[in-house]
Amino acid sequence: MSAVLTQARREWGLISSNPMTDVSKPSKPPPRDRRVSQDEIDKLVVAAGADLTKIRARAVHAFLFAIETAMRSGEIISLTNQTVDREKRARSCQRPKMARLARFHSQMLRPRF
Repeated sequence: MSAVLTQARREWGLISSNPMTDVSKPSKPPPRDRRVSQDEIDKLVVAAGADLTKIRARAVHAFLFAIETAMRSGEIISLTNQTVDREKRARSCQRPKMARLARFHSQMLRPRF
């Protein structure tokens, strides 16, 4: 909101002052400084149970899978029979994270005129 009002004041001259200048911004949350402990994982598994028809159990199993594979949630839900080699127990990676990032940056640096 403040950025829009600053733009309206500086660039467009629509207002004489930004009323948001006296509004304090919320403080940033502290950075994460710990990982989930094995004891916490064990408690989650016990609380969730083994019945995979229950959403709680499926969520805990997805959490455990994410920990084991270091995959992001979007990568996990995009798994299909075509992207998983069950014999090798591996996932085929069409475009690695760094390749996507490099492609994104190259598009950002391309002239737009």
